[in-house]
Amino acid sequence: MLYYPRVQLACELADALQGKTLFSDAPNGLFLAAPRRTGKSTFLQADLKPELERRRVVVVYVDLWSDLQRDPASLMVEAVGRSLHQHLGLVAKGARSAGLDSITVGGI
Repeated sequence: MLYYPRVQLACELADALQGKTLFSDAPNGLFLAAPRRTGKSTFLQADLKPELERRRVVVVYVDLWSDLQRDPASLMVEAVGRSLHQHLGLVAKGARSAGLDSITVGGI
């Protein structure tokens, strides 16, 4: 499959997703729709994801076709959980390893 870099489009979408454009509701999310095998995933992984990561945005990519036997929601939850775990501080990691599921601070 040929790959055509779409760096400018990735920059424009990254601006919109970060609320840096005047007229856009893209900060609420992005939905890509097109026929299969037209480059959606390639664009996300090769162009948009690196641009967002360059801007220090945490990107979670989930392939909903990776396991057709599983509920897509559980695939998303696992991917977000893995990403959050990578960004937890030392205290939170220690609490999790000690078996704490939640912590109450100030009655909240």
